[in-house]
Amino acid sequence: MNHFPRTALIILIAFIAGCQSTSRSATDTTEARLYDGLDAYHWPIDTDSADAQRWFDQGVQLLYGFNHDEAIRSFHEAARLDPTYAKAFGNTAGALIKQSKHDEAMIPARKAKSLGLKTHWVFKALGIDKARERTLVDMADRRELAAG
Repeated sequence: MNHFPRTALIILIAFIAGCQSTSRSATDTTEARLYDGLDAYHWPIDTDSADAQRWFDQGVQLLYGFNHDEAIRSFHEAARLDPTYAKAFGNTAGALIKQSKHDEAMIPARKAKSLGLKTHWVFKALGIDKARERTLVDMADRRELAAG
């Protein structure tokens, strides 16, 4: 069965949703919302919350549709509904890195790591090698110590 038309439609819908949003900081207080038509994709996660699953699935689609701000909001909502789900935090970090917000990405990356997700999973998915990952983490640590 050819899934290309369905996948292309999902990406198109996510892209259109991204074009409709304004540029906002990932840390803004704009509420996340579920979009119609973004329920065809399903990535099984280890959660007992059907709502967290739905938000996570939407976040993945928005991330692949290059709507990083809305993806981040969706992953935040999934994490709020299931605070033990590491990949919601890991995907948040990944979306922030896609926006070149490396320092901001360290917060959810550390949370993901504390929940058992290996942070290299986030960086590897983005094509960042181990040495570069260590540099980013070290830079964020030094900034926190200096501010602190």
